[in-house]
Amino acid sequence: MHLANRHRCVSVARGGRAGHNARSKAMTDTLDSALKARLRAVLDGSPPTEMELRRLMEEGRACSLILEGQLAKLEQTLGELASDPESSIADFAATFRRRSELRPDRDELYALLAELDRRAREFRTSWLSGS
Repeated sequence: MHLANRHRCVSVARGGRAGHNARSKAMTDTLDSALKARLRAVLDGSPPTEMELRRLMEEGRACSLILEGQLAKLEQTLGELASDPESSIADFAATFRRRSELRPDRDELYALLAELDRRAREFRTSWLSGS
């Protein structure tokens, strides 16, 4: 993974409650959108090299781990907010909304990575057969 992408992944993973949610969401959206655009380009026929395939798979796995970590943190936060009678309904709603926004992003990323894996086998077969 490129150093810049690794730095963004670490920054995204450190997102916390209310003060960091907007910044964390923006970073995740940027990272997620850029990766998905690159995945779609390869899936739409832009022929990749083996190194590009490996990099996309690695970055995709890293992004999926970040999204899973954020979802787990949001679930934990929801549990804490639900059990605290002093917590704000606005905080609970914002956390719930963020969790609801991340799930489809994660699912779409998983679908793109599964398709990339399938296409990678096709690319490698064509490279070996000389087509």
